[in-house]
Amino acid sequence: MVLTKKETWSMDLTFKLWLYERLSMYNEVNCVDTSYHKYEFKGETITFQECIDRMLEGLKIELTIDEYKMNDEQKEKVEDIINIFALCLHSLWW
Repeated sequence: MVLTKKETWSMDLTFKLWLYERLSMYNEVNCVDTSYHKYEFKGETITFQECIDRMLEGLKIELTIDEYKMNDEQKEKVEDIINIFALCLHSLWW
């Protein structure tokens, strides 16, 4: 893999684009029961699939709406992306 200097300029965006592409594909090709693993997040129990869905929802918001035009709920969904990713990272395999 050859990386370019521009990929280090805005690593937050580069990471979120990378994560969005891979989570979308993971949803299409995985062969695991994504309802099996459960996690505690913000006082509620959510499944691994809900983790994936929430990350994708937050990423879609982040990648399509100007941050200055986001409402508080959208901002929270964006802020949750990394926390959810850290929560379920070790389940992202098949």
